[in-house]
Order: sequence, then structure tokens, then C-alpha cells
Amino acid sequence: MREGISYGIRAGLNLAEFTGPGYFNDQSGNTSYSGKKIYLGFVIGLIAEIPLTNQLFFQPEVDFTQAGNKIKNADFTQTLKLGYLNIPLLLKFKPVEGVNVFGGVAADYLLYANNNSQYQLKQTSGSVRSDFKTLGLSMTAGAGYGFTENLGIELRYVRSIFNINKINNRNDFKNSNIQLALRYFY
Repeated sequence: MREGISYGIRAGLNLAEFTGPGYFNDQSGNTSYSGKKIYLGFVIGLIAEIPLTNQLFFQPEVDFTQAGNKIKNADFTQTLKLGYLNIPLLLKFKPVEGVNVFGGVAADYLLYANNNSQYQLKQTSGSVRSDFKTLGLSMTAGAGYGFTENLGIELRYVRSIFNINKINNRNDFKNSNIQLALRYFY
């Protein structure tokens, strides 16, 4: 077991989509897009692990996360790519050697939002950052396993707490991400 504060890095895949009643519904509440797909991005970050007791730790992080959403049906294809700077503040519990569970909140800062759409033969692309809220808050929960004292793997679920849409009040949707990452403490 490491003594004192440990520092490390984490990197992995981010499976992202938008969830909520507003993103895929028309004004009458009917689903307007049936071809919703998962957007595959990545996550990379710096982590610290601060012992509070023998089994309980505080884990602040600074992460870059690539999130987004994809839609594809017969006439329409859209890929939205969002880049976030996240600052998770997690509590980690290690019930037995090698196993950990964690949860907490994160402050989210939108760095960019890009759209690439194609309707029939017309293609458009560009920044849509003004369509999304710049600041957000998300919740995180997950579990991990340490192969060694330094190297481990983790699976976490991250979801926006509040609506990320800035265009109008009718469409309420949130980021929803599943992250699979390796972590290394040095």
C-alpha cells in the first residue's frame, strides 16, 4: 500500500450520447430520429489520491473528455463532438485489496462543440458551441480494480445533472457517458 498522497494519470475510451426527453422528440413529444448511435470519444486526465483513512480516499482529477452524439437514418446523419475540461471530486472506498468503488461530482467546462451534418446530399459543418451551456455539473459513479499497486482499470458512469442545451427551454437533454480507462499511479 502506498503511503501519503499518490499522483497519476488515467486514459481510456468514452462512450457518449445525449439523453433526455428533448433531444430526439418533436414538438408533440414524438420521437423524430430512430437512428441514435453511440459516439466514441476518449478521456485523459491527471489524478491524485489522498488518504482519509486506511480504506477511504479523496480523489480530485483534471480530465479532458470527448463527448457527443450521433444520429443516422435514411435521410439524415449528424455527429456532434463536444470537448470538456472536467474537474471531478470523488470519494473512493477500497473494501478489499485491489477493489475500489467511487462516486462524486464534477464541474464541467465546454471547450468546443462541433457539428457535422448531412441531409440528403447537402453537408454542413462548423462550431455550435453557442448552442450549449459553457458550465455544467455532472455526477460520477464507478468501480475499479488494481492489477498492481500502480496499475489499474476502472469503469465509470458520468451524467450531466442539468440540461446542457442553451437554444431553448423545450429541449432538455444531458450528456451520458460510460468510461473505460486505465490508471497509473507513479
